[in-house]
Amino acid sequence: MTTPPLGDFISVQLNASTPVPVINGVPGMQVTFANQDLTNTVTVARRNNFTQAGSNTATIPPLGSITVDASKTIWGLAPAGTLPLLIFPGGGNWAPSPAQVAAQINALGLAKESTQLTQTTGATIATDVSNSGVPLLPKSAVVVNDSAQTINAGATRSLGPFTLNRISYEIFCQFKENAAGTAAAPITVSLVFSDSTTGQTVDQCSFNIIPASNASATPHQVIITGPTGGDTVNITIKNGDTQAITSTLVMLQSSRIFTHDHKFLSLNTPTYITISTGGNDPIGGMLIDTAPNVGAGATAQRIMSCYNGQAWFAANIPVGGAASFFVQHVDPIANNFQIAFNVVMNAPPTRNTFQFTMPRSQCVMNLQNNAAGAGILSAEVLVQDN
Repeated sequence: MTTPPLGDFISVQLNASTPVPVINGVPGMQVTFANQDLTNTVTVARRNNFTQAGSNTATIPPLGSITVDASKTIWGLAPAGTLPLLIFPGGGNWAPSPAQVAAQINALGLAKESTQLTQTTGATIATDVSNSGVPLLPKSAVVVNDSAQTINAGATRSLGPFTLNRISYEIFCQFKENAAGTAAAPITVSLVFSDSTTGQTVDQCSFNIIPASNASATPHQVIITGPTGGDTVNITIKNGDTQAITSTLVMLQSSRIFTHDHKFLSLNTPTYITISTGGNDPIGGMLIDTAPNVGAGATAQRIMSCYNGQAWFAANIPVGGAASFFVQHVDPIANNFQIAFNVVMNAPPTRNTFQFTMPRSQCVMNLQNNAAGAGILSAEVLVQDN
């Protein structure tokens, strides 16, 4: 090629295999080469028998530039499709525009929609974080969704093993008899946590839950929460009833921190339990107040959630009255209610106070009027949840 007069700027389209002369030598002249291509590298040399990025060559990266002595002829090579090489005789400075830099970043795949910190992609970033999670702040992820399953009388349904990678779990389950069965015959939900490498069991727990009767409009609904153990869980649902049941169990895992160790709460009342007053144990509450007008020989009942710890009971009964307080829990062996705690209460002026341990099982607290006539029985129970 002919060397342009000093000060003229030119561009040369390079070849992929045959070196092209980009400037003839001019003693004492400097020259700047600028590679305006976004992704391809240009190779220059002082001879015409070289290969791209070969020995004794100089490379100009995409959107890069170099200034060299042009006393001798310089040749160039570039991959097919490379934009023409810009040549500035006499030398000088060259830099790509911001638009070229942005186009290069996009062409190289360095700027994905989910990583650009721009106003338009903020929603995408939030979605990515929500889906993948960050330590202690993810949304819940489904472990198992086992819905509307029939479990025959005396049968066990096994689920798992499932992989866990978060520190806590949340379970929603509901159970209802398909035909008239046995009152207080429990459904036992068991969780076994283990280590997948050694197979070692690291934690386990089980809950005895009363199903709703077939005459109930809704199943008995329960939530169970607690910390996970190991990295694997197996779940079993054992039907202790004399009839088949319809079962649903949904387990999620999350990084929420629960202050209790495996606990369940009833969301509604099993059909077999008669609530005289006060309704269910409030979700998250531990102080139970009742003041029913209980008839002679009658019992006021209140279903409890599953607590694992000490309980303190205090009650008053009418002057001249007679009453007793007892706690029943469902027994998965006998398939009925068993007495966990029973005490006869004294009439005023004595205030009856007792302490007992709550079993990890669905419990019913009872205030029984042993007098000949109706009376007001009031009681408070404070439960320590471990």
